[in-house]
Amino acid sequence: MKSTRRTIKQIRRKRTKKTPISRFFLLISFILVVVVVMCAHTSWDSRVTASNQAEEPHYVVVSRGDTLWSIAQSIEGSNYTDPRKLVYNLREMNNLSSNTIYPGQKLLVPALITQ
Repeated sequence: MKSTRRTIKQIRRKRTKKTPISRFFLLISFILVVVVVMCAHTSWDSRVTASNQAEEPHYVVVSRGDTLWSIAQSIEGSNYTDPRKLVYNLREMNNLSSNTIYPGQKLLVPALITQ
């Protein structure tokens, strides 16, 4: 005759048995955690890349015949519609007291340069 008494292991095993619904929620939770971690990592990488790009200074070496006005007009992608504002900012960025520049002088400039 079989004993109807169950051992503690059998009782615990039965209680912790996963149902299809609990397995589904466990899988969804795991996927959600992975997605959140990946998004956080991607977001962090883009911030680091953007900050590294913003910190890189851009310089132009003045050639014979160059003026602050011609350099200001050669800057592409700037938010300046009027070159006078950019000339003013070039003077401020390079601590120039006048518009006079000399060949061979190295000037700090914003954004991208086209020549």
